[in-house]
Amino acid sequence: MGSFGGFSITCAQTAVEGTPGEAIGVLFTAVTTRRAEVYYLSFSAGGTMADQVQRVSVERVTALGTEGAGVVPAPLDGAAPASTFDGAEDHSIEPTYTAATEFWDQDVHVRATPQIQLQPEGRIMLPATASAGLGIRSFSANYTGNAHATVHFCE
Repeated sequence: MGSFGGFSITCAQTAVEGTPGEAIGVLFTAVTTRRAEVYYLSFSAGGTMADQVQRVSVERVTALGTEGAGVVPAPLDGAAPASTFDGAEDHSIEPTYTAATEFWDQDVHVRATPQIQLQPEGRIMLPATASAGLGIRSFSANYTGNAHATVHFCE
C-alpha cells in the first residue's frame, strides 16, 4: 500500500437508468502531488430484488460533471491524515469518461454483490491530475432501483 493506510468511499445512484447510464460515484483529486491506488471495489443493488441485471463499468474520468453530493473518504486507519482525494455521487451532469479505458465492465445480477480485490501488481493507479480519477457507472434496460459502490484506495 501507499504511505497512508488507506481510505474508503461509498457512493449511491438513486435510480439506474438505461444506456449510457449514470454515475454511481467518482473518486478524484484536486491536487497534483499525489496519486491513488485503488485496491478494492464492490457493487450492489438496493431496489426490489428480481431476476434482472445492471451493467457496471469502471472507467477513467477527465472531468467531474456536476455532483449532487460530495463523499468524504473515510480513513481505514484512524490515525491517518485526511485524504487528498475526494468522492462524488448523485450526478446531475455526468462526468466525462475517457474512451476505451474500462478497467471492469460486467453485467451484474441485482441479487449479487461482486467484490474485486486487486493484487499489488494490478491495482488501478489514478493520475496526479486535478479533477481526474475513476468513475463507476451502471445502466440497465429493466432494473430501475438503487445502485451502490464501495472503493478502497491508498495514496
